[in-house]
Amino acid sequence: MLLYLLGLSYGAVSDALEAIEVLLSKPMYLGKTTVYRNVQGTGQKARRLRHAWPQEGHPIRFIGADVTRLQCRGRSLPVGVVVDSLSGIELTLARLGRSPRKRS
Repeated sequence: MLLYLLGLSYGAVSDALEAIEVLLSKPMYLGKTTVYRNVQGTGQKARRLRHAWPQEGHPIRFIGADVTRLQCRGRSLPVGVVVDSLSGIELTLARLGRSPRKRS
C-alpha cells in the first residue's frame, strides 16, 4: 500500500516487491491484481473509518500545502506554504531548496 501511495503503479509495486524478495530471500511477491485488490480494500476501510471518526466526536482538521515561487531581489525562490484549511491561518512559510553556503 505504501509503495502505491508513493506514486508507483500497481505493476511497479509488484516489480518492487519482487526485487525485495530477491534481496531478502523472503517471499514478498504480489501480482498487480492482488496489489489492486489490496489498495481497493484498504481504501474502503479508510473511508469507513473516516466517516466513523466525526460521529464519535473527534474533529477532523484539514491542512493544505502548496509550493510556489516568489521573486526576491531579482531571483526566483521556491517557497512552501502550509495552511490550516478550516481557519485559514498560515501555519508555515518556508524557503525551499539548497541551504545557504557557509563562508570560510
